[in-house]
Parts: sequence; C-alpha cells; structure tokens
Amino acid sequence: MNRRHALKVLGAAALPALGWPMSAMAGEFPQKPIRFISPSPPGGVTDFLPRLLGQEMGKILGQPVVIENRTGGNQTIATNYVAKAAPDGYTILLATSGALAVNPHLIADIPYQPLTDFEPISMLGGVASVVMATQASDATTLAQLLDAGRGTARKPAFGHTGIGTSPHLVLEALKQQAGIDFVDVPYKGTQQLFTDAKGGQFQFLCNNIGPSLPLIRNGDLRALAVTSRKRSPALPDVPAIAETLPGFEVLGWMAAYAPAGTPADVIDRLAAALHASLATDEVRKALANFAIDAMPTSPQEAKDFLAAEYRRWGEVVRRSGIRI
Repeated sequence: MNRRHALKVLGAAALPALGWPMSAMAGEFPQKPIRFISPSPPGGVTDFLPRLLGQEMGKILGQPVVIENRTGGNQTIATNYVAKAAPDGYTILLATSGALAVNPHLIADIPYQPLTDFEPISMLGGVASVVMATQASDATTLAQLLDAGRGTARKPAFGHTGIGTSPHLVLEALKQQAGIDFVDVPYKGTQQLFTDAKGGQFQFLCNNIGPSLPLIRNGDLRALAVTSRKRSPALPDVPAIAETLPGFEVLGWMAAYAPAGTPADVIDRLAAALHASLATDEVRKALANFAIDAMPTSPQEAKDFLAAEYRRWGEVVRRSGIRI
C-alpha cells in the first residue's frame, strides 16, 4: 500500500477508531485560549488552514483558538518557538513538510529536532503541485519536458518558489528519478514567480495546484503533469507524473504538532477536535477550493509518516547537494 493511499484509509478510520466522544474527553482541558502558530505570513495556505480549522476547533473545545503568525527563517522561527513552548497543549504548530522533513537536512545547526522535540497531534492536509510550461517553451506534455532536460544543448530553466519548498523538491526528485537536468531558478514567493512565468523568463515551473489554476485556465501557462500519485480532481485532464515515472509522488503536507511532553489526554483532545473540524462540510468545501486533500490521522500515524518523509527527503537532499 503506498503512503498516500495508506493515509487516506487511516484518515477515514481515525476518528471512530480512536473512540473520542467529545463529552468524555479530558475534562479540565482547555481552560483558556489556545494559540495555533503559523510559520507563514497571512494569506498563504499555511495561514489559511489554521484559521479555517481554528474557528471550528473553538466551537468544539469551548475556548478561542487564536492564530499567531511567526514568520521567517524558512519556517524555522515558528517551528522552534513551539518546540520550546510549555508542553501544556495551549501552543500548537501548523507544521509543514518543509519545516520538519526537509529543512533539518538543508540548514546547518537547525535549532530543533523534528523527531524528538514535538508530539504529533494529527496530519491535516496534502497539497499537490503542477508542473507547467510557459510561452517560452513549445512543450505540451511531460515527455517533452523530460526530453528537454535530457538534451545536450543548453538546459532549459525551471522556476519554483524557493529552496526546500515542495515545488523545488519536485524538481530535485524529477532530476534524480528521470536522470535529467535544468537550470534551477528559485524565487522567494509565488507572485514574482508567476510574473516572470507570464513574461516567458524561463521555460518550465512548478507550483501548488490551487494558486496555479487561474493562470492555467486563462492560457498563460500550460499544465503538463501533477505531482500526486493520481490525477487531481482540480485538473482531471492533466496526467500524474506517476503515469510516466511509476511511483513518483511529491506532496506538500501540513500537520498539527505540540511540544514534546504534552500529556497524551491533551493530545487526544486536540486530535479529536481537529478531526471533527476536518469532517465539517464547510471545511471540506474550503479545502477543495484550495485543492487540499484532508489527511486526518492518529498521533502515532502522524509520527510514523513524518519518520518516513524525514528519511526520504534526507536522501534526496544528500544526493542533490542543495543547501540553504
């Protein structure tokens, strides 16, 4: 069973299997507002998701869930802040694949240990990316992109949203699995990436599906393939990379974590609230609009998933030699 399918199965079963009637949970928690720490500035997916879930969690828990943005350091500032916070359940982290599975291999002397400094609460969602061609390229298929990357002539340029982000990891995984090469063009964010893409400043790019949809639909960019193992409902006519490169999958994922040492009953209470929030119609519709797949899991399943992702991306980073 592949990792993505396993998480779908686990996510569907997690809430009833854990037997969490809300009225029977740890009676004393919470007694005050909970801070949900986002590693990104307002406006991005990693700010949108905790705000969306926090509103529902507050209704369930009977206390406000306050979103606090702590940006910078390629998401290490927020992540380290939660790692050092009191382990009482009142400070939780919107953790990302970049912060926990990738950055520790990219950044020397990172101030936290992802596998030991946190208590997992639940996986939350996965975001696939889409590989696209700009008007500077004639490619209309993934096969043509791969041919361009194998050519001996001048290598085409490939834009993405920055070192260590999931679109960048798509590029590195493609290089290693397909034996191709490109000129790597990292940007600090989506806005300038899209501006230069529309201007034909490079031939190919990769970004999360949700924000890419308007440019694909109006013809500014051509979608070649998605990075999920199967085709995305948001782009049903666009093939998955795995249809050409079997087993290929790169997801930017998000999860909820607490500081290490947070009591198990508090973790369970938080997980139950998150799972109930993810199950509401309002949240499901909002996730679909951002092309986010819900991925609720038990704390142990989240821990096992992170361990596998940590190993995987550590090997990709080692082989590529990339550093921040």
